[in-house]
Amino acid sequence: MLQERKKSEFIKKLSLVLREIIDDHKIIITILDVNLPSKKGNMIIYLSVFPDVKIFEVIEILKKEIPKIKKIIKKMRILRYIPKKIFFRYDQSLKSMEEIDKIFRVIN
Repeated sequence: MLQERKKSEFIKKLSLVLREIIDDHKIIITILDVNLPSKKGNMIIYLSVFPDVKIFEVIEILKKEIPKIKKIIKKMRILRYIPKKIFFRYDQSLKSMEEIDKIFRVIN
């Protein structure tokens, strides 16, 4: 329970940081999940980006800002361990759900 609360708080704060880094009001970034690091572990951040065509641009910008993101994570004092590496992954599950929803609408 405590771990889930910590994770939720971390995602909220991290999403604000990512919005600040991207700084484009035409792009919507949503953090869908985060694999929190163990000692000297890696962190994987699963993102959804709208519009979809901007995903690679967004990930490239975020990769360049990883040192800054790590410093901000350290200042947050939420995580026990600071990640050794941070990876960003595009999560297409929302897009897949939308396509399935469209199919069901056509069927009905």
